[in-house]
Amino acid sequence: MKWIARVVALLVSFSSLGVRADPLFDRGVALAALARGMVAAENAGDAAAVLALFLPNDDIAYYEGVTEAAGRDAALAALTDRLGQLPAGALVTTAPRILVEAATGWIVVDWEWGGAAGRQIARARRHSGAWALDALDFDGESADGAIGALDGGFNAAGAISAVDGPIRAMEQGAVAFSEGDEAAMDAVIVAEKDDFVFTTADGDRWQGRDGIVRAGFAVVFNEVPEGVAREEMTLFVGAGLGRAIAFQTIDGQRVSLLLERRDRWRVVEASLGPPLDILPVAEPRSMTTTWAHLRRRSR
Repeated sequence: MKWIARVVALLVSFSSLGVRADPLFDRGVALAALARGMVAAENAGDAAAVLALFLPNDDIAYYEGVTEAAGRDAALAALTDRLGQLPAGALVTTAPRILVEAATGWIVVDWEWGGAAGRQIARARRHSGAWALDALDFDGESADGAIGALDGGFNAAGAISAVDGPIRAMEQGAVAFSEGDEAAMDAVIVAEKDDFVFTTADGDRWQGRDGIVRAGFAVVFNEVPEGVAREEMTLFVGAGLGRAIAFQTIDGQRVSLLLERRDRWRVVEASLGPPLDILPVAEPRSMTTTWAHLRRRSR
């Protein structure tokens, strides 16, 4: 009779584990909080608050152009000087675009400030169970290759290459769905139309071409909250996973896009309410989908 009890227990487990938290979203949220703290401190002209987000050791660096300020004292002096040249409170940035790796995160923020513009690129590492910065490139020169000499130089070219495709797909998708442009939606979603899902704010799921039509009606019936903008959508990209999540919260309502790399980056799901931060189990009767398993399945 013991085997019967075990079978019943397993069946209960399988039925209750239909979905699980998405590690891409969980890690992205932690890195996005770090990005918000960085931007807020910069906007306040508080270089010390920015440096408080860095690793506690001295193996950190700050970059302006190709000039490297290695170590905490040098980084603090250089960033203090830079922030002192710009008007406090005038920083305009995009929401962060984040590349999530197993133990490293890359934060990309486009900015305009006092007539100048640039792209900040920061790298974060896990330290004592939390994320902390170890390098900050204020102007984005590292997108083109290695700069500086600390630990062989700071090179964000690979990270930028990994996020630029999802950024373009997200931006096109944000415009198409916020305007209810069926032709534009058709162009940006997956070529395998039956795979596409549109979820209303009430949780109703519409699949395939019906989903495209329903998304158009959502705009006509004012179901899409005002203010959806590609600049305001936070983007999490899973390194090597071929998956990305873009989202924006407006007055408590979340608008989300799930992207996958197929023939190119495309929108697989759009949602006006239910979050896209959960995953189905890997396959029928499997327990849960692990980060490592996701990586293996994407290869």
